[in-house]
Amino acid sequence: MAQRVGLSVAEIRDRMAGLPENSRDITIDDFLRLRHGLEQEAHERIRALTAVLDDLATDRELCEIPPK
Repeated sequence: MAQRVGLSVAEIRDRMAGLPENSRDITIDDFLRLRHGLEQEAHERIRALTAVLDDLATDRELCEIPPK
């Protein structure tokens, strides 16, 4: 699921590092924290892509560099 959100293997490894090594020791709270983080990441990526779509839909130059 994390790959479908768009996380790299390194990002997935970092997120999984906080979980117990033995999968039998993972609690529902561990799972919920991981799921919540993935949900937040998905929403952030959607917001970023929506901003790109908004920029593409304007009359601005496609090669214009946006302000920082």
